[in-house]
Order: sequence, then structure tokens, then C-alpha cells
Amino acid sequence: MVTSRTRHWWWLLIALFLSAGATSVVETGNSSFAVFTLGMRLGDAAALRVVGVVAFLLGAIPSARLATHIGRRQTVALGLLLVMLTYGATAAWVSTPGAYALVLGVAGIGGALVLVNILPLVFDLSEDTQFGACTGLVAVPVQAAAVLGPSVAGLVVEATGSQRTLFVVAAVAVGTAWLLFQRVHVESVTR
Repeated sequence: MVTSRTRHWWWLLIALFLSAGATSVVETGNSSFAVFTLGMRLGDAAALRVVGVVAFLLGAIPSARLATHIGRRQTVALGLLLVMLTYGATAAWVSTPGAYALVLGVAGIGGALVLVNILPLVFDLSEDTQFGACTGLVAVPVQAAAVLGPSVAGLVVEATGSQRTLFVVAAVAVGTAWLLFQRVHVESVTR
């Protein structure tokens, strides 16, 4: 898969690494941003994160239905775009817990668009005999990003002194993932 002539796999794996890394960076600094930048109490900040989780859960089934209408690739690209915009919005203008809850909700929906459809899209890119290998291959960049994300978050905050910068880094990473994802082409009926 990785050594094939087409570069679809490479673009997909790098895009997955960047988007998962961005999510890991944001999850690492989520509560700190709410406490140190928005002035929330730690317990309230933790409770606020539930908004994104609930939005993700509520968006899961509509996400799958949307993919049947516009295609998995387009649905994943839309999800990446939504997540990028919410990270950028957080960096640029979020200054109240209510605004933060709003962007967390939109990011949760964007995350559902990506996560619900990414593995079926991976299967679209592979042959039937490669499903197990594909699942394992996709897990590598996601897990690597989960390991590196907290370290990157710590370095960014230490270098800039601002929790808000985490969202700038995350928005750039997801934006780059979106650009790379545009190079992924699926040769099947689920385009």
C-alpha cells in the first residue's frame, strides 16, 4: 500500500497525523485555556468539554448519512475544514465560556464528520484483502500524533506563554491536513 505508485496513502497518512496531532494539542491544553485565558474554574472547564463530546455523538449518524449523499471523501474534507475553522476562531476571538462552548460544539460535529467516515474511506482506497493491514496502518500516525501532541503543546505554551497559541498551531496543522487530503482520490462509487 505504502509503496504503490499512487501517493494517496502517503497523503492520507500525513493528513491523519497532522489532524490527530492538532486534536491532541488542543485536548492537552483545553482545560488550561478555559482556566487561564477564560478565567473559568477547573471543574467548570472540565464540564464544558462535554459540549464537544455530546456534539460528536449527536453528529455521528447524520455524518454517515451525509457521506451517502456527498461521498466519504467530501464529508471528511468538510469535517477537517470545520475543525480548522473552530480552532482558528478560538485563537482569534473566543473570550467567553459561551463562545468556547459554541466552538467546541462545532468542532465536535466536525470531528464526527472525520472520524465516522475515515476508516470506511481507507477501505475504499484498499483492496478487500488489505482491510486488516489498512486498519493497522491508519493507527500508526494517529497514535504517533497522540504521543507527540502533549509534548508539542507544552513546548508551544512554554515558548509563547499563551494557551491561545495552541489553537493557532492546531488550526495550521489541520489546514495543512486539509490541503494534503485534497490529493487523496478514491476510485469507487463512494467518491
